[in-house]
Amino acid sequence: MLIEHDDAPNGIEARIFAPIAPTPPMRDGEPYARDEMLHEMFEASALAHPGRCALRLLVEDPDTHRRVSLSYSELRDRAIRFAHHLRAMGVKRGDRVVICLPRGLDQYMAILGTLWAGACYVPVDWTYPQDRIDFIADDSRAVLIVTGEERAGDMIRPTLSVDQQLGELAAEPAGPMDRAETDAQPDDLAYIIYTSGTTGRPKGVMISHANACHLVRSESAILALSEEDRVFGGFSLAFDMSVETMWSAFFAGAALYVADELLAKAGPDMANAIEREAITVWHVVPSLLTLVENALPALRIVNLGGEACPPDLVTRWARPGLRLLNTYGPTETTVTATWTEVQPGRKVTIGRPLPGYSAWIVDETLHPVAAGAEGELVIGGPGVGAGYVNRPDLTAEKFVLTPFDTPSGEPTKVYRSGDLVRLDAAGDIEFIGRIDTQVKIRGFRVELGEIEAVIAEDPSVAQAVVHLFKDDDGAEFLAAFAVARTGASIDLNAARARVRDRLPNYMRPAAYQLLDALPTLPASGKVDRKALVRPIAAPAEDHEITPPETEMEHELHAVWSAVLNPQKVSVTDDFFEDLGGHSLKAARLVSAIRKVPGLAGISIQDLYAAPTIRALAKRLEVMGRGSARAEEPFHPVDKARRRRCAVIQTFALIPIYAIAGLQWFFPYLAYVQLAGDFDRVPALILSGLSFILIPPLALLLSIVVKWVVIGRYKSGDYPLWGSYYLRWWFVRRFSDAMATPYLSGTPIIRAYYRLLGAKIGRHTFIGRANLDAADLIEIGEGAIVSDYALLATSSVERGLLRLGAVRIGREAFVGSMAVIGRGSSVGDRAALEDLSAIPAGVAIPSGECWSGSPAERQGSYEPAPHPAITPRRRFLSYAGLTLAALILPIAALLPIAPGLILLIELDWHTEGYSYLLLSPFLALTYVILMCTLTVAAKRLILPKVVPGSHSIHGWFYLRFWFVQQINDLALQLLHPIYATLYVAPWYRALGVKVGRRAEISTASAIVPDLVEIGPESFIADAVLFGAARIEPGRIRLARTRIGHRSFIGNSALLPTGAQIGDGVLIGVLSKPPADGSAEKPNGTWFGSPSINLPNRQTVALFDEGARFKPGARLVATRLAIEAVRVTLSLTLFLGFFSVLLSVIGDLDDLDNGALWIALSFPFLYIGFVLACGFSVVALKWLVVGRYKPTTRPLWSPFVWRTELVTATYENLAVPNLLEPLRGTPWLPAYLRLLGCRIGRRCYMDTTDITEHDLVEIGDDVALNDFAGLQTHLFEDRVMKVSGVKVGHRATIGSYAIVLYDAEIGEDAQLGDLSVVMKGETLPTGTSWEGSPARLAR
Repeated sequence: MLIEHDDAPNGIEARIFAPIAPTPPMRDGEPYARDEMLHEMFEASALAHPGRCALRLLVEDPDTHRRVSLSYSELRDRAIRFAHHLRAMGVKRGDRVVICLPRGLDQYMAILGTLWAGACYVPVDWTYPQDRIDFIADDSRAVLIVTGEERAGDMIRPTLSVDQQLGELAAEPAGPMDRAETDAQPDDLAYIIYTSGTTGRPKGVMISHANACHLVRSESAILALSEEDRVFGGFSLAFDMSVETMWSAFFAGAALYVADELLAKAGPDMANAIEREAITVWHVVPSLLTLVENALPALRIVNLGGEACPPDLVTRWARPGLRLLNTYGPTETTVTATWTEVQPGRKVTIGRPLPGYSAWIVDETLHPVAAGAEGELVIGGPGVGAGYVNRPDLTAEKFVLTPFDTPSGEPTKVYRSGDLVRLDAAGDIEFIGRIDTQVKIRGFRVELGEIEAVIAEDPSVAQAVVHLFKDDDGAEFLAAFAVARTGASIDLNAARARVRDRLPNYMRPAAYQLLDALPTLPASGKVDRKALVRPIAAPAEDHEITPPETEMEHELHAVWSAVLNPQKVSVTDDFFEDLGGHSLKAARLVSAIRKVPGLAGISIQDLYAAPTIRALAKRLEVMGRGSARAEEPFHPVDKARRRRCAVIQTFALIPIYAIAGLQWFFPYLAYVQLAGDFDRVPALILSGLSFILIPPLALLLSIVVKWVVIGRYKSGDYPLWGSYYLRWWFVRRFSDAMATPYLSGTPIIRAYYRLLGAKIGRHTFIGRANLDAADLIEIGEGAIVSDYALLATSSVERGLLRLGAVRIGREAFVGSMAVIGRGSSVGDRAALEDLSAIPAGVAIPSGECWSGSPAERQGSYEPAPHPAITPRRRFLSYAGLTLAALILPIAALLPIAPGLILLIELDWHTEGYSYLLLSPFLALTYVILMCTLTVAAKRLILPKVVPGSHSIHGWFYLRFWFVQQINDLALQLLHPIYATLYVAPWYRALGVKVGRRAEISTASAIVPDLVEIGPESFIADAVLFGAARIEPGRIRLARTRIGHRSFIGNSALLPTGAQIGDGVLIGVLSKPPADGSAEKPNGTWFGSPSINLPNRQTVALFDEGARFKPGARLVATRLAIEAVRVTLSLTLFLGFFSVLLSVIGDLDDLDNGALWIALSFPFLYIGFVLACGFSVVALKWLVVGRYKPTTRPLWSPFVWRTELVTATYENLAVPNLLEPLRGTPWLPAYLRLLGCRIGRRCYMDTTDITEHDLVEIGDDVALNDFAGLQTHLFEDRVMKVSGVKVGHRATIGSYAIVLYDAEIGEDAQLGDLSVVMKGETLPTGTSWEGSPARLAR
């Protein structure tokens, strides 16, 4: 506001500029500036509330022997005793006392006592480097340093060690001490807080009692605290937000809850303490609050400050009864100068001045700018501090008089903030950024000039500039650039050491770079900071290089130097700690070393175990130079034989598709037939009952087919594409078309495998396992074969089908996702643990426990004794499971039947096919009904599951089994809903504790009541999550939890009871370490057994919004695309299904209609599955086009489009068309249509390929069961897409995974349950096994 008057000097019209209008306070606290001091404000509260709690220490160390709370009267007495002690030591009015104490009650006693003694307190953080404390003590001319015994000996000035003087302090009198005794006045300094400075040293900001008391009254009028409030004090006293936290609480008579050192470092986990203690007021920086997921229901005020507040934070935290305040203010104006109450949907600003403060937005001449224009914010009023300690020049520069008159009629003293702002239309101040070189990191304001000055202390440095960059993962870091004086050289190691000794951790550059010259702006010649290029971390020029000595060291040094060029490498440099290595670089380095003669067998584990050249050389010398296992000859395929096999397979697919289709279509075919002879309801009931009879009949048919086609399997090697292979393939595919998963965990499965020829002992438990070539399998009495275990009696390698026996002994245990190779055995009462594999020809001796891939002995195994079960109870449990297994198929029918019956009826009563337009609606209805069915089954049949051990012959297990089967059914039938925003509400309805913004893909075996998925965590595809542990006669369940922002990779296994900490990554085909190390935060674990990766490649070029915290528009877009994704495959299925049934209905109208239907159904069904498959091909090319290597954040349309295509491929094409095509030439042919480059004569027994264009497979390659070519990963919530190459004649084993950017050389072999890491290369002609892969011995 401009006010003009005509009495200006020299005939110039004078101008009076009114400040920005403040917002009215909630309480009338005027006058805000009074004749008072901080400790007097406290004393007034102590007199008014003597018995109320003033301080409570939130202790994370339960062994503390000190008191953890003080009332106002107790704290007053302690403070006055402390003041008397200080006075006795000679401390007087105006003296400065440095306070360097660990977080706790003593800090506040020391502060109050210092003020009562008439002195000024100078807080420093307990963790500051000694050099910084020494400077502050010297610069402030402190007469005393109050500290603890641990640091007292290092101080350069007199000290008072509180923990050593407790007795003396307690003996001091607690009598009153007032101004008459100390002569202190409100204009005296209350405190000096040191902030980052431009001289290479911090600068001290001087704040008087009058400044601070004005802040307390002014801000209290806004906060409106009461004596009932509980205020959380989590800030370091060296951070000025601690001032408003502490004194506003004391002024109101509220309780201040103080974090100890451990809790203060807990990050978002400190919210647990806040929730536990029912804190009502929290002063906090936005970056910390962003990470908090707790609801904190007791909070009524959140005061945000210290850094910019993101709008989505407001949206997330806003709720009735909670005030969200956004405050702003430099330390120089006593903490806070402006405030606003933020609300969702409104632009976040820094509001308007606090009561009593004034502010203007000015140009370079310090005159106010026009409304809406950008300018520098200057702040006036009683909060403006006294200036800087010993810096009159800087004080004169920053604390100035306005060149215009203010409403007082004269210029006023203001502080130049250096912040660029503008006034919006509502009259609020909008923060834009910094004008000078100050930046904020983790809430700390950092003057880059201070760091630059430390670096430039070296006379050889002509210029030094520090700039803030963002890393690939979006994290901010400081980088230093230096230019040497002519003829001089800069010692960067010495510069690093100076910075490390003088500056706190948040001010230390992460990278240093020498430049010939700094870029400058053409007009001013100033350094152009924006032109600085993000540097690559590298050792300094004179980095001490220890040269190689042995032959092995020379060879390794040559490879390391080539891979890490231009870095200079010492044989003692740690690849991860010193050379910046991470998981991808490690894979590339190991691949390069494998090219050295005799070192082809080095593995990733070797590098992690020995990360220096010297240590790695010693390790490899002990292992010895070995060559790969002798390459087995390849058995080429006769062209005529393969063509003959392909032709026969084509015709053989007809009955396979027919039996697969009849299992699902027969009830509807029956309904079409019966509806002509019965009323609709009886027809519907009879056709539904037929669905119960079909699975048993189909199983009996598969048994007959097995014995007729192949008879009894025999061990041996058979030519690929030969007659025996053809018969083996046909029996396998025919059996796969049966619904055997319904029988897992029941006695029926044992009977079924016995009828197929397997030798199965009594009381064995067989879960959802994969058993092939039944005649070659022997499972002893009482043995356990867990879910997803693979008894790999067959494999295709080197042009041969190889069959071999697998034996599991009496009371042996085979864990989940374990693999037993052909010709291998697990002895009596022995164990092969979860996610473990024994290759072909390995025997686990009786009584031993083996684990890992490849498995190694871990110790002995002693199974628990079988509980005594009466024959009657065993019979009842078997009968119950058998009956439940027969009923279970109805569950698959119930949600979809109404829609299909409706389509049939509409077809009968309408002309044409316009009724198909209802398919999307019916698809949505099916999804809702299926989700409802799973929730209803869970809540009605198994309301609450508790941890513990339960009999598998009891009522609990029967209910548990039935509910888990329905959930597994949902995993198949609701496949597209996984990895969408819709899965979390469904999981919560089932009873899973799912944190905000958690991403959940196809996790299986989840026990809802016992699973907790942390906020912003990520569960990738095919994770076995908290699977129940089967023990002799019992099932064991425990709580399984993953923490905040943790990542569980594809096909990983979390055993029941696993506890995964915050920020932990469990890699692909990996499990957490058995010793519980994964409970610790921020670890990276890979493999089986898992190894800790010190560093991994972080691929996150994108900000938090694109990965974790999207805006409303992105959320709406994703919901829309995923709504299509969830329903598209089912919509197409219903459409094609309806057309098929319509044609069948037309055939039924013909003479001998039933005969026509029987003859034509196999071909009609093949037409149906072809329609399913080719619609996916069309969708892929229309929606995505050709895949190319790329990196995209999770919250991007590209990711949702590619996931839409993938979900439709996996839910429509794979189960309907592709499963029977495994092991035929038709599967590669179809995948070529999607963009795969696949050579000739390939054997493919897997469909686990997604970004098809990025897959290159050579001639004669064999991909065995469930092998995966993984062309993308989602680590750090960034989708990295790249290629996989498999050379000619290579073999990939069952359950093996090849990650992107990896290459399998020609004639290389990768064993079962193995992983090739991203960027890794397996040399030509070598054989590998394990997770991660290592040379097969």
